[in-house]
Amino acid sequence: MTNSVSSLPPPEHLHFSDAEVGQTAPASPLQACEQCEALIDITEQEPLAQVACPSCGSTLTVRGSLGHFELEQVAGRGGMGVVYKALDASLDRHVALKLLRKDHSNNAKLIAQLETEAAITASINHPHVVKVFSTGTERGRFYLAMELVNRGSLDDLIRIQGRVAEAQVLDVGIQIAQGLRAAQQHGLIHRDVKPGNILFSEPHTAKIVDFGLAIFMEDEEAVRGEIWGTPYYVAPEKLDNKPEDFRSDIYSLGGTLFHALAGRPPFEAESASMVALKHLKSQPMSLQAYAPHVSGSTAYVINRTLHKDPDQRYQSYDELIEHLEYARTELLENGGRTQQKRVVLEGTDDQKAWGWVTAGMIVFMVGLGAVGWSMRDKTAKPEAPKAAPSTVASSQAIDSSVFLAARGMLAEGKSAEAAAIFNRLSQDPKLAPSDATWAVFQGGLAELSGGRAQPARTLFGEVAGRAAAIQGNPELVTFFTETAERLKQGSPIPVAAGKDLKRDNYQSIALLAFGLHNWHLGKHEDGVALLRQFRSASPTGADAWITKLRPLAANLIEELTQFQMNSAALTNTASPEDRAAAATALRELKGALAPRAAAVLEQNPVSVPAAGAQETSSGVPVTGPSAEIADGVYQVINRLTGKALAVADAATKPGANVHQQEYRGTPNQHWQLKRAGEFIEVTAMHSQGALDVEMSSNVDGGNIHQWTKNGTPAQKWILQAADGGFFKIVNAGSGKLVAVLGASAEEGADVIQWSDTGAQDQQWKLVPAGK
Repeated sequence: MTNSVSSLPPPEHLHFSDAEVGQTAPASPLQACEQCEALIDITEQEPLAQVACPSCGSTLTVRGSLGHFELEQVAGRGGMGVVYKALDASLDRHVALKLLRKDHSNNAKLIAQLETEAAITASINHPHVVKVFSTGTERGRFYLAMELVNRGSLDDLIRIQGRVAEAQVLDVGIQIAQGLRAAQQHGLIHRDVKPGNILFSEPHTAKIVDFGLAIFMEDEEAVRGEIWGTPYYVAPEKLDNKPEDFRSDIYSLGGTLFHALAGRPPFEAESASMVALKHLKSQPMSLQAYAPHVSGSTAYVINRTLHKDPDQRYQSYDELIEHLEYARTELLENGGRTQQKRVVLEGTDDQKAWGWVTAGMIVFMVGLGAVGWSMRDKTAKPEAPKAAPSTVASSQAIDSSVFLAARGMLAEGKSAEAAAIFNRLSQDPKLAPSDATWAVFQGGLAELSGGRAQPARTLFGEVAGRAAAIQGNPELVTFFTETAERLKQGSPIPVAAGKDLKRDNYQSIALLAFGLHNWHLGKHEDGVALLRQFRSASPTGADAWITKLRPLAANLIEELTQFQMNSAALTNTASPEDRAAAATALRELKGALAPRAAAVLEQNPVSVPAAGAQETSSGVPVTGPSAEIADGVYQVINRLTGKALAVADAATKPGANVHQQEYRGTPNQHWQLKRAGEFIEVTAMHSQGALDVEMSSNVDGGNIHQWTKNGTPAQKWILQAADGGFFKIVNAGSGKLVAVLGASAEEGADVIQWSDTGAQDQQWKLVPAGK
């Protein structure tokens, strides 16, 4: 690892100026008591520690200055030292200062490890990785100055909330996966992803910290067999002394997100022995078993990250991030219901530019080109073909409105029109050989994009002959020849074929062609793996036009993502609402994936409720939409008992039960009702917790409680009008009614769900708060 770190800037070692050397007080081992002014030896004391004055007994706070750092408070403690919130006076900014314990200060190996950690982390510049500013030694103590991230950790959040809201967990997962992807791009694996190493700089900004166990992939074999990290989150291959890579970090991230969603780690052994851990982690894990309230799409992602076989986990951070984003979009925009969405890969300006090209110039240029073509023999003088410059490196991104227009049409999915234009261009004798070859190649790409495999293969078969005429650029000739040879065949192209292609020039277009080729051969997963590589490529300069073709990849990536997520929701989720939504989405799939979707539907039959009704987990259709009622804050009064719906003991912790009590006007008896589509959200005013059916149960007698908002069916309600201005409050997930346990009029009787019996304890009056 040292060879990789040596190229990084050396750690910053601080030195006092001559003026500062004369000021001996800061470095003095003595500090005066504020009460009796006795001098106390603080040599062995930690900064900011509380010590008793041996003379007068008063408490003294050990001074907190360390060089140009002013230590303000203890931010955390660990086995190797203390982390302080400190002010860096030289730059006037707050930092987190990690100070090594005094008894470790002479441990050269440990200090070298910490310097390596600092150098590794400093090499990664990413908004979701904690920054390292400097290292050094002051008064014989090694320190490390880092970005101050002081909004707590995911571990703290789990401890406070028990279960973290699904949307927030997905946000954290996306951000940390992006940070880990940045580390992977530097050749690093973190090896200690866990809730305590995910910090918040803002309520919605998470950062990964502590690269103390990180290694470069090239050094993996040297440390194989070392078992570090928290056992709950360590990948199985690490326990089995097998190679680890970034997929091991994906496993640990999955275990971390599982813990946040379920309120417990994925594996909890009575014994921490290696045998027990190996046994547990060899078993399949299902998030739904411990967090049935979580949407099917989220459960699919987490379960896949925790697969014991690394080859069955996500094979790239890009794919993981796409699936997490899909689950988040589905959850936030559609309340858990699947809906087709479009991945936006271009900015507004780009989209407008392409729109103008295709809307205005296409008609003009094609028409003009047709007239010019028919008249060319009469008007054009014979012209020798242009000689290709010897320095040409690529397609030259020809300054031609026709080329530009054809590429714009191809990007918009108008493959037949684009193919026709490229075909005409390829026959123009005025084109340089390299440009003519590009015209044929892009014509084949257009045919392939439209699913016309045979015409595409015919065109790719012509490419090598055209390329042979290119002078002065053997690399381009080789690219055309080898790429076309693969594409003219009728056999799938291995994903590994993309590994040697350059991502910053014209070669990246082969990734698009290979992906489309596999897709239309029915190798959808392999095709998308190549398309993901294409989408992350960044060709520059004269080849930057290739990035405009990203929508061709995005559309197919999205289709496969929808198929995978909805298939998983249909086969794995226990929520009838999610299953019905997934079935509907699969029925709507068109194109190449339609046969696979039909097969999944055949194996997992599900009836989709008619419009205006919601299928429930009890099998009882709940008609809707809810009865009309204005959004607002209400007392909810039981018809039988006259008592108000209230949160027990005015608790704010998620999971507190709901009961009935005499109305006292306290915040725990006030509920905000807000329409959310065809459903109603019911929120406790004192805690902002949502009215929720415990564990999404559909059993009669299941407790009603308050829980962190997550938009699951257990938190969706339908109001059905009863006589006398009362309402039945029906759960959209179970089809059961909010009722008082045992129809009791007793103060504090629990509120539960029960099948509709027509009883008055199942009916409620909604009275605006304050009346």
